[in-house]
Parts: sequence; structure tokens; C-alpha cells
Amino acid sequence: MRLLIITALLIGLYPIPAKSQPQVEDWENYFTSAGGYPVSINVDLGLQAVAPIKERPYLIVLRTSFPVHQKTGFPDLYQVATLDSIENSLVSALLLSNGSIFAGRFTQRGLREYYFYCLDTTQYSSILHKTMVNYPSFPWLAKAKLDKTWSNYFDVLFPNPDDLDKIENRRTIVELQKKGDKLIEPREIIHTLFFTTSVNRINFLKEITIPGCIISEQPDKPEGTNAFPYKLVLSKIEKPSLEKIQPITTEMRKSAQKNSGIYKGWKTYVVK
Repeated sequence: MRLLIITALLIGLYPIPAKSQPQVEDWENYFTSAGGYPVSINVDLGLQAVAPIKERPYLIVLRTSFPVHQKTGFPDLYQVATLDSIENSLVSALLLSNGSIFAGRFTQRGLREYYFYCLDTTQYSSILHKTMVNYPSFPWLAKAKLDKTWSNYFDVLFPNPDDLDKIENRRTIVELQKKGDKLIEPREIIHTLFFTTSVNRINFLKEITIPGCIISEQPDKPEGTNAFPYKLVLSKIEKPSLEKIQPITTEMRKSAQKNSGIYKGWKTYVVK
């Protein structure tokens, strides 16, 4: 057995000031549902750390439809290459024309929408036309609007807390597998939380209902001067599988939030 700690935590022509420049792109594709239909979303999670960017207050959304699609509403395999080509062409054209930042895409029921944040919307329609004329089988329409708060990024593209939980858990489990872990052996899973007061921490412990979960750390004194100084570390012997971890992290996150706390994630070690 080799010990390795893995933690599930969250990450030109028209320059962005250094303080606003995204440091790392963090693209993630996840599936959710809207109106009872499956949805595929591809989003740059890395933008969360810098959004909204005041130098990019305008939103451009281009919607295209693909003529043949699966019952799921997603593109057939042969269409994926063309849709990727459209995306790459749009990213290049809008970057050169108005310094647009590509935030992500949304696919549902035979439709795909591409989202860009930009400096201004001057002649954006003609720029899009010059790009999409190369894809005559993909009818399209577009709109532009002021979105200073980047509400479309946070409300449409960015995963909700439950979906973000799944993403973080899956990423950690995949990282374990990359290190050679077959995910067969149970091992200690450590969960870390912080609370505003010791009373809130006690109320959290009274509320959670996770069999086999024990307290590893519960310091009497607050740590630091931040808003959540009361630390709590819980542990449980478990197999690190998504179906086992997901219900636990969801309950901890929701219970912590209810009791003025924050759930910081879980960690474990590789078992070979």
C-alpha cells in the first residue's frame, strides 16, 4: 500500500488586466436536466474565480440546431466533429474581433448554444454571419445583451451545488484510478468542515445521519480570524466509489450550510 493524499476541492488584441485574467482554464462537461429533458453543458469552471469581469460586460449567445439528433436530443457522432468545428471557428473569430471569452455551451433537444463575454457588440452579427456561412446545414440565430453580473454564466452554465458535488467527487475518484487504485478496498475517508460558532458545529453533529462516521478532530478553540473558525474533521471507513461518496458529501454540504458552516471536501489515500 502506498500513501498518497488526494483531495476533492474546487479552480493579445483585447487584453484583460492581470488582476482579472483567468489563471487556469478548467473545462468540465456534465449532464443535468431542464424541463424534464437531458442537458449537456460544457463550461469553463476556472472563470468562476474572476467573474464577472467588468471589461467583458456584454454577452453574445449563438444558437444552432442540428437536423438529425438522437432521442436524447444530443448530436449523433458524425455531427459532433462539425459542431466542434463551429465552436472553434466562433472562438477564433470573436476573439479577434472583440476579445470575446468563450464561457461554455449548452446542448438540449437538438439545439446547441454557445456563450461568449465580450468588450462590446459592434458588428457582432456580421462576424457571426461570416463564420456560419461555412456551415449551411446548421441554421442559427444570435442575440447580444448587457450582462454585467455574468448571470448567464452562473445561472445557465455553472453547475448547481449538487452537480458540482458530483463533478468534484468524480474527479477525485478518477485521480485515484490514475494512481493505480482499483477502488476495491475500503479505507479511511476524511471529511473537513468549518463553522461560524461551536454551537453551530454541535447542531450539525446532532443533525447528520451517516452510519459509521466518527469525529477525528473537534478543536475547542477557534482557528484563525476568518468567518468560519470552528473546525470539524469526520472520518468513515468506506470504498471510494461515486455511489458511496455522493450521498455523504451531499448530506454534509447541505447540513453544514443549514448550520452556518461550509463543507471543504474529502480526502483519502491510494490503495494498490
